[in-house]
Amino acid sequence: FQNITKQLNKKRNDYFLLVKKENKEKLIKKNKITKEILIFSKEKRDSHVKWEEANNKCNELVNKWKKIGYISSSENKIAWKKMRESLNIFYKERKKFYTKRRQLHKDILEKQRKICEETQKIKNNTSWKETEKKIISLQKKWKSLGYTLFRKESNEIWENFRKACNTFFENKKKYSSKIKKKVKNNLEEKK
Repeated sequence: FQNITKQLNKKRNDYFLLVKKENKEKLIKKNKITKEILIFSKEKRDSHVKWEEANNKCNELVNKWKKIGYISSSENKIAWKKMRESLNIFYKERKKFYTKRRQLHKDILEKQRKICEETQKIKNNTSWKETEKKIISLQKKWKSLGYTLFRKESNEIWENFRKACNTFFENKKKYSSKIKKKVKNNLEEKK
């Protein structure tokens, strides 16, 4: 009985030593992934596409971390806490980028509004050369702003801006055609 008990205890101890060794290896793998996420979080990204790729890679790493498997409860809590901290850093950086990006696009939208308002004010002006130069410079300014994420609002502003520009140029064209007609009539009368 004593020999059988020793054999059972030895097998039990060997099993738990094996489990401890496996847990240690799993913990090392989990910590390696956590460090990889942390390093990955600190890389600079300057576009939405890069952040999308980074987010996908981060999700892959999290899934890889989870697939490693269960380890002892106390070690798992510590490993999970480290993982959450590295993920929080990643998500914080991502949030900073998107907040900054959103503000940039709000600024562009606001600049578009100002350009549109300025154009609305001068669309009926009859000092043709000065106003034409001003409107052309406003059009160039608009073009240099680029696109904005707020497409609906931007499209509405664009329509108003375009109508104001068209109104001015149509009025100028009508005035020019009247002048040309007058000149033509004067020329006919002179002949």
